Amino acid sequence: MRPTKRQSLARIAGKILSQITIPFLLVTQVEAQSTTPAVPPDQADAGAAASTDAVTIFETAPVYTEQDRTSRRVTFTRTKQSRATGELFEETSSYVEVASGLNYRDANGEWKESLEQFNATPDGGFAAELGLHRLRLGPNLNALPSVELATEDGLLLRSAPLAVGYFDPV
Repeated sequence: MRPTKRQSLARIAGKILSQITIPFLLVTQVEAQSTTPAVPPDQADAGAAASTDAVTIFETAPVYTEQDRTSRRVTFTRTKQSRATGELFEETSSYVEVASGLNYRDANGEWKESLEQFNATPDGGFAAELGLHRLRLGPNLNALPSVELATEDGLLLRSAPLAVGYFDPV
């Protein structure tokens, strides 16, 4: 079954957008804090054993802080219970996620997570506007300009494909 013109356009648009953003995860820093009371020096070994022999009771949803265009800090808190003493304590962990085009500024100037997503426009085209660069594809690839790319710094690039080729090795 041949794809419709709209499905073909969406597939081409997806390939174009995948060339624009290159996400990857890089763990750069891991921190852990315990809110348990300070352990006296004579009981230090017992406290260390209790913290390693603990069961997670509850884990909060990740909170994204310190965002910019290519990184964000992800922080979450676990409530744990010591198996030895039954004492409850919290452990906070965080890491920094780094990716090209990870976040973009919305109309209010706040950082939002970029989404590799095309939405249909009223004129029959497609638009990907939830990232650093905004891409609009017109409903007719033969019309000029059928591709508009607005960069983060306000540069507007207009173009149209010269040719579309398909290759089926089977």
